[in-house]
Amino acid sequence: MDNCPECGKLIDKETKTIYCSICKSWLHKICSNATDEQYAEVTSSPEPFYCHICISESLPTNFVGLRDESVSEESPSEIATDCLEINSNYHDLNSFNSTVRNRKPNNICIFHISIRSLRKNIDKLSNMLSTMQKLTHIVAVSETKINKKDGLSFPNNITGYNFLHSDSENKSGGVGIYIDSSISYQIQTDIPNALDDSESLWIEINLHKKPCIIGVIYRHPRYDISAFTENICEILHNLSDKKLPFIICGDININLMQQTAIPQVRNYVNAYKSYNCLQLITKPTRITPTSSTLIDHIYTTLPLYKVTPGILINDLSDHLPIFVSIKSAHVEKLDTKAQFKHDFSNFNAEEFMDEIKETLNGMIINSNNPAAALDDATGAIKKVLDYHAPLKKMSRTQRRLS
Repeated sequence: MDNCPECGKLIDKETKTIYCSICKSWLHKICSNATDEQYAEVTSSPEPFYCHICISESLPTNFVGLRDESVSEESPSEIATDCLEINSNYHDLNSFNSTVRNRKPNNICIFHISIRSLRKNIDKLSNMLSTMQKLTHIVAVSETKINKKDGLSFPNNITGYNFLHSDSENKSGGVGIYIDSSISYQIQTDIPNALDDSESLWIEINLHKKPCIIGVIYRHPRYDISAFTENICEILHNLSDKKLPFIICGDININLMQQTAIPQVRNYVNAYKSYNCLQLITKPTRITPTSSTLIDHIYTTLPLYKVTPGILINDLSDHLPIFVSIKSAHVEKLDTKAQFKHDFSNFNAEEFMDEIKETLNGMIINSNNPAAALDDATGAIKKVLDYHAPLKKMSRTQRRLS
């Protein structure tokens, strides 16, 4: 047997091993940092595994042999940013923690990952967030693979976060947001979240003591780029009318490394530029043995000096997580003394009841534990109610009259 490329020690037949599809080497399972679940998955399926050595050697600047075939040899491994000094560096977990922690305590970090099935990877996501020392305040997830018919029929809670989601019509797609349970937020129902062949979800929080919109989008790969760009322009126009800063992240499945070669991609990028948006991720986010693509994006209208973007080296899925740390955000926390009531101004009773029926019909009832089943059903109904009639803080006069 060969030596493990991570530790250099001999691999014997009695040791659990895992195969790297790039360097064609066998590693000790313990050296690969693969969890028991990931190890079982990789060894029982054709799903490829990439060791940390190959990822780190391929990522920083040299993408020779990893370039998308449709990108010319002259294309850079980093996209141009119109002379703005945007640089989304690659980080391992220690570098991420130190980068975000070294900024002031009143900063906020917004994190996105294309999770490729929340049901399948919820435990991995929870474990990853637990190692990030409570530095990720808003975690956007795309390609949750939660569809409207089945609903949330599996445990989805992560300690310390509230979960919101916008589901897909089919077995792929879907988006969600895990938001720190101490942060005050409002779901935005007046921004389209059911675009053709894409899903989105929008919330409003207070940054810099002013409202800010945060959205996550997943675009299905089959969706025509030009048609998607038209929909994005409608959303950007909607956001522009609000005269509020915003941050949009997601798995867009549009390779920004191709913007000089493909007019549709260039038009898509120019749509954001026309609304003074910065695209913060400048290096590839999905890397395979044969290609490297920048398909996970973060856009913002916040000034450049307030943001620090980055890409996390992590093997939770075949997309690398992306993030942006926002300087001096002064995010509004929930007032534990405040009182809230549901806002029924845009409430549609028929849509509410239809979603309640779909949610309850899709739930798996624990017949052995009636109390737990009741808690699950109550929690599911509350999430639907919070979406259709968001909680709003009561004024002093409203509290006095209640």
